[in-house]
Amino acid sequence: MFEVIFATLALAASPSPMPSATPLREIGRVRSRALCTTLRENVAPTLAKLIEGDARIVAGRSTFVKMGKDVVFKDHGHMELDRIALGMTVNVLARSIAAADTLLADVKRFPANPQTDDERDAAAMKKQLQSVVDEQKHALNLFSGLLETDRLGQMQHDFPTGIAHAIGPEGAKPAEDPSDVVSFLDFAGLPNDQATADARTAALIQNGLFGRTIYDTFAGEVGRHQERIAKIELAASDTVNVALADCRNR
Repeated sequence: MFEVIFATLALAASPSPMPSATPLREIGRVRSRALCTTLRENVAPTLAKLIEGDARIVAGRSTFVKMGKDVVFKDHGHMELDRIALGMTVNVLARSIAAADTLLADVKRFPANPQTDDERDAAAMKKQLQSVVDEQKHALNLFSGLLETDRLGQMQHDFPTGIAHAIGPEGAKPAEDPSDVVSFLDFAGLPNDQATADARTAALIQNGLFGRTIYDTFAGEVGRHQERIAKIELAASDTVNVALADCRNR
């Protein structure tokens, strides 16, 4: 959603090869130099971080879907790889969100009590962009929350005896076959026999096990956040575009 605006801002920030000696034509109203600087130094890099965050959310949702399949097939190897991929998504998304928060927290560019039209426009852009950041934070919480819960479940299965001693004699019992456990969320699946993969897949599809794991549920929730992000970004794009057009023709 923001890619086109970011590219336009980048072009606007590039020096013109031949400065014009004639006055620039006005479009709308004349923007202050401060607002145009805010667009260049705060809004543009914020858009870059939000674009990066959107890409990470797409990747994280895809990983959730893969993890759902890993559960159904009891594919331990791919499940561990997907956990690693989800961890990387969490780290990158957290960094991009933190960077966007820092850019939008600049009180010099976004005054707490705007007095002029340009300051009010800057505040409006900040509010919309911050809404995108907040939705990305919700997605991040889904990724990190399920990842940590999944790791805890894996730890409980990897170290069942230690957990049992920690919580008392009436607590958890060691799994009979720990190698047959993906995580505590692994509530469905068949033995991982590659020789019968096609028949197993057909049976799982027929029985409706695909798309019904906890990971698929979370993937659907991430999708709803993506829909809200898209709507907010559309409105923010209009606001930024108007200010950008005025600054380019200042």
